[in-house]
Amino acid sequence: MRMKKENIIRILVADDEPIIRRSICKTIRSIPQFFLAADVSSGAGAVKFIEEHPFDVDVILMDIAMDSADDGLLAAKKIYEINPEIIVIMLTVLEDEHTIFKAYCIDSIKDYVVKSFDNHEIVAAIQRSFQDYHHSSSANQKLRSEFKRLKQSEHSLFMAVRILSQMTPSEKEIIILKLDGLSTRQIAKKRMVEESTIKSQINTMLKKLGFTKSSQIIKLIRELKLEELFKD
Repeated sequence: MRMKKENIIRILVADDEPIIRRSICKTIRSIPQFFLAADVSSGAGAVKFIEEHPFDVDVILMDIAMDSADDGLLAAKKIYEINPEIIVIMLTVLEDEHTIFKAYCIDSIKDYVVKSFDNHEIVAAIQRSFQDYHHSSSANQKLRSEFKRLKQSEHSLFMAVRILSQMTPSEKEIIILKLDGLSTRQIAKKRMVEESTIKSQINTMLKKLGFTKSSQIIKLIRELKLEELFKD
């Protein structure tokens, strides 16, 4: 393995399409600032190379779909565990929002590029990600954080709608009382019914919503900061 030289970016290419892989490798070899450390055809191949050379790669260009639809994503997670300093740039055929979100939730992945035979964007992504990583202020990192925040907010809204839409008024009242810290016995006393009646209502609600304990629902509501929706 060639020793690291100042300002040289060492790159590993992982793509199962030989023509695309050869094209990217050719481009990398043509850039004086770049050094092609290796090229592989699978996520497993990328992981194996990093296991054997954990500190000899700065950037990995990783196809998302190789041995499986998310082969590259799984490999990126493993590579982060081996060396969290390695930058992963995902290569994708289509800009699918769900896949991009999954990619951005993996700490090692800093950017993504739509594959084509014009590799100018790949070169730019490598230079951008490498520069951003070594500077405390990064527009791309801020964009990633904002994207994750928005998707998490979207998930919170989805969960709120799902929970609220499936609850009966009686079940909602039980959850409100649980949020106030009351036990099942205290809820039964407050509502002037048998404790077994409250337990039966809770069991029906849990089965309907896919939970095993009411405490799980309470925890989820608090994590998603949905208390006010239940108390309105």
